[in-house]
Amino acid sequence: PPAIHSAPPITSAPLITSAAPASLGAPVPVETPVRPPQATRRGKSTTMQQTWARLREEQKYKSELLEVERIKAENDRRRIEREEKRDLYNFEVETKRLKLEEDKNLLLKQIIEQNSKFQEKV
Repeated sequence: PPAIHSAPPITSAPLITSAAPASLGAPVPVETPVRPPQATRRGKSTTMQQTWARLREEQKYKSELLEVERIKAENDRRRIEREEKRDLYNFEVETKRLKLEEDKNLLLKQIIEQNSKFQEKV
């Protein structure tokens, strides 16, 4: 009889051999790997599961967009506060500068008047 094919198995699953004897003209027994069991229903992704997964992804995306918008709004609010404080500070500084300039001009006017009075006396 011909030799039995003895190639290493494809998987570690048990092997099945042909049950017909070679003397009856049956083909030579060949070891064939047993297929791993089909994935259970639980492991398969159904259309409903895919739909829910897609909806969860969309919800996650929308939540992230909302968070980005919230952060942008907070940054805008802080920027506006800084600009308002800066403008108020600049206004106060300019007001003080103008007041000092006005006081200086008033003092110069008084000095000039006193000098002219003194000049008249001399």
